[in-house]
Amino acid sequence: MRRSNPFRFAVFLASLLAGAGGCDLLSGDGDPLAPGPPGPEESGKRLRVLSTNDFHGNLQPTTPTWAGGREVGGALALAAHISRVREESDAPVILLDAGDVMQGTLLSNIGYGRSTIEFYNYIGYAAAAFGNHELDWGPDTLAARVRDAEFAWLGANIRVAGTDTLPSWSRATHLVTLPGCPEGAPACDSVRVGIIGITTSSTPERVLPSAVAGLAFEDEAAEIDRWVPQLRAQGVDFVIVTAHEGAYCSDDPNPACTGAMIEIASRLQYPPDLIVSGHTHTVVATRVNGIPIVSSGEYGTRLSIVELERITPDSVEATFVGQPVTWADEVDPDPGVVALMAKFENQAGELLNRVVAILAEPLERGAGEFPLGNLIADSKRAAFDSDIAIINTGGIRTSLPAGDVRYEDVYRVLPFGNRLVLLQLSGATVRAAVEHALTGGRAAAHFSGLRATYDPAAPAGARLVTLTLDSGEPVEDWKTYTVTVNAFLAEGGDGYEMLLDGDVVDSTHYTDMDAFVRYLESLPSPVSAPEEQRLAPVAAPTFAAPLTGMES
Repeated sequence: MRRSNPFRFAVFLASLLAGAGGCDLLSGDGDPLAPGPPGPEESGKRLRVLSTNDFHGNLQPTTPTWAGGREVGGALALAAHISRVREESDAPVILLDAGDVMQGTLLSNIGYGRSTIEFYNYIGYAAAAFGNHELDWGPDTLAARVRDAEFAWLGANIRVAGTDTLPSWSRATHLVTLPGCPEGAPACDSVRVGIIGITTSSTPERVLPSAVAGLAFEDEAAEIDRWVPQLRAQGVDFVIVTAHEGAYCSDDPNPACTGAMIEIASRLQYPPDLIVSGHTHTVVATRVNGIPIVSSGEYGTRLSIVELERITPDSVEATFVGQPVTWADEVDPDPGVVALMAKFENQAGELLNRVVAILAEPLERGAGEFPLGNLIADSKRAAFDSDIAIINTGGIRTSLPAGDVRYEDVYRVLPFGNRLVLLQLSGATVRAAVEHALTGGRAAAHFSGLRATYDPAAPAGARLVTLTLDSGEPVEDWKTYTVTVNAFLAEGGDGYEMLLDGDVVDSTHYTDMDAFVRYLESLPSPVSAPEEQRLAPVAAPTFAAPLTGMES
């Protein structure tokens, strides 16, 4: 992860205020936004915005490769860093999250996100956008977590399919009123903040299709433009978008940024004062179309801090304060969070730290094809003794350390609880699946039982040069093969609609994580991963954009 240089700029709003009009879409609590007072009259109001994204239930600290062996993030460290920033700020502080809050670790998933919600309640989040993985457990479970939350969950662009109605568990916007000065100070005006939540419109391709049946995800820019004037008309001092959609920026003194969030911001006619983004697990601090955009990487390992100040009724200045790393060894933990963590760990019991394997060396999650992905694909194939197995790279969430590998470590790698499904597919369908995995110019999935060569310079859909089984036997279009996949792919997720043509031979509650644990336990110790390249380019590939797979 990298971060760009600090920035400072103003966002001008005169045209917005002149064009603020009415709209009859219902807000989250079922009431139309009533006409409010005119736009802000007073200059000098300030707001410090703290934000996170893609926490994925990481209540325990992690040790990413860039941390030099130090622990980063986790509930104890994140809460303490947030508390310190609040104490040091001489402006009102608001804490926001850009989605994918709950899904991803044993401590969070064992209670379907309850522990993470309890932690977020404790440290005082004001609002969070729905991430696509908030829907992994289906709308009913999500609705229960929304009821548990003491902060607002927002998704302005989520609709009941075929209507202009938000689901009952979603809201479009949230208004927050903060004291304008510290407790005990002379009386001063309050600061009113309007928040809009946005969820990536690609959600239907990134979660189980059955989990989002009956929902539609509308264009993000259109929804932001719909709500910014509404909030301006309410007389708020600042408008902030928290969006589960992201960007990638180059590691240069003047970074160039690409990605869906950049494209969305460039189309806005009614810019907000700040966009807090997520989804891509990257560190971003940039501006587009005059709008500041920040993102804090992943797993609570960084905290974005931006200060907003109203200069005139028509302009706001945004100052990028920083994106500090939440080092675990630099803070004293809050006793309340210590107590929460003890409760959560007790709920997980001995399973949390059970050693399931010893690795000879670290297995890193990378881009393209990597040994960890091959090892996981092999575990799927072994589960049903099938001819072939496929795992989408987006389903592999993190790396494994050398030495003792705990159950929790494996859970972080495969947290989604995807059932394994055994399909019977024609060779032509297998070929189409491999071609789909090569759409971006390099492998975006891992295969077991197959060997392929491909030309990355050829048109998408026509890149395969050779395709054989491990035995060297060519894959024939007319033959049938048994193929193990997870339920996400079996339902056509991640663009694998061709798998819907297959016949389901077996579908159980045996998950990909279960299969991987059992496979690791069956291998000689220490475990090593297959190093061979199973999908080999015949020429060096070139890439138009980063292909991390972490958007899924």
